[in-house]
Amino acid sequence: MAADWGWGASDEKTAVAQMDLIERYSDWSERFMLLLPNPTPDVRRKITDADKFFRRWVARDGGFDHSIPQTIDQAKAIAARELAVFAELLDLAAYRGDATVRVVPDTNTLLSNPAVEEYAPVVGSSAYLVHIVTTVLGELDELKDRGRTPDVREKAAKAVRRLKGYRDRGSLAEGVTVAGKIRLRLEHREVDARSVLQ
Repeated sequence: MAADWGWGASDEKTAVAQMDLIERYSDWSERFMLLLPNPTPDVRRKITDADKFFRRWVARDGGFDHSIPQTIDQAKAIAARELAVFAELLDLAAYRGDATVRVVPDTNTLLSNPAVEEYAPVVGSSAYLVHIVTTVLGELDELKDRGRTPDVREKAAKAVRRLKGYRDRGSLAEGVTVAGKIRLRLEHREVDARSVLQ
């Protein structure tokens, strides 16, 4: 017997909110994983389980799902329990004691100044690792071809050219030295980065 409750149908406003939430979560998740670059199988499982739970509950695909509770209060309690793993893993990342200063510029930052070695005064250190996530690479690629204004398209093209130029220094997936103790790494796979930076 199936339960007599479940997720309601999504109207247009709810569907837009779901898509926005999934996009924001995906961006956050990509950055979160930078804190745990080499997870153990147990940590990887916890992340995967929490990720599947989040995406299943937000997408609400209408299929049968035993995890759907009868009340909103029960749903909140289950969500809090299932997603608490992220707080636990943040504590684990802090416990690791990795003192590397990590900089994750967004698209606007790279449009304003793609010279990552010039971020030192803002970062407050002359030694840091700059992570360029795939979401940002995709946005830059989109903007260089379809930006709203010629100025935006040129700034995006300039940022892409600069990032592409770093390939001469070694594997962008492994990380390259930009200047002094400033390194840059493209996340996740260099193959993806090269396809964006053509």
